[in-house]
Amino acid sequence: MGSTTATRSRALPAHEQARDQEQARLIDHAFHEALRLLKKHGASLGTLATALLEKETLVRSELEHMLACVAAESNSSETVGTPRGVELVDQG
Repeated sequence: MGSTTATRSRALPAHEQARDQEQARLIDHAFHEALRLLKKHGASLGTLATALLEKETLVRSELEHMLACVAAESNSSETVGTPRGVELVDQG
């Protein structure tokens, strides 16, 4: 039992390092994607912010009208909350 624990201890740091690198990559990608979208849709976001300051609450039809010119870039919102598998990539 002691040797198994020692073996796991030696193997774990490499696994943790790979996990940490993947998490950092995903976070970095998400951050840059968020910045890109904010820059691209700044005018629409400004219009939305102004409307919210004036009315405090908007109904769906008002949002759809205000954002009609903004084309969806993905269908990811359709799968929110849906479990999915993640493919592990060997970086070695």
